[in-house]
Formats: sequence, structure tokens, C-alpha cells
Amino acid sequence: MRGNPAFEEFAKSAEGKSRFTRVVFTPWTTATSDPFAKEIGLLGLPIYVTYRDGKPVRRKVGYGPPAELQKDLLDGIQ
Repeated sequence: MRGNPAFEEFAKSAEGKSRFTRVVFTPWTTATSDPFAKEIGLLGLPIYVTYRDGKPVRRKVGYGPPAELQKDLLDGIQ
């Protein structure tokens, strides 16, 4: 939940260039046993994954300000 404001700001700043989806695990303690979590290699929450042509190309675990998320997840990806 703490990452939601940064996620919202990040998504808004990249509007029109990318699509964003939020996945919530309820309860969050079941996240590591969830099939989707296993597929994306969940190691912690929050996790941000950038996909290109249906394949994961970048990943970031943990919180960060929107500018850091932009740099780590989107910069240089065409």
C-alpha cells in the first residue's frame, strides 16, 4: 500500500507511452505461492516488471520515487 502513491504518479507521468497493471495479492502473505507470482519471479513486494513483446525485460523490487522507477523500468526501452 505504501507504494501506491508513487505507482500512481509514475503511471500518470508515462501515460500514452506505456500501460500499467496493478496486481494485489490478498492476503499478501500468499504471494509467493501464487502461480502468477511464480511466473514473474516474485522475490518481494512491491515488484515492478517491464514487459516487451510479452516477455519480462526489467524488474525492480521495492519502493522508489517516480523518477527512479522511470529510469529503472522504462528509460532506453523503445
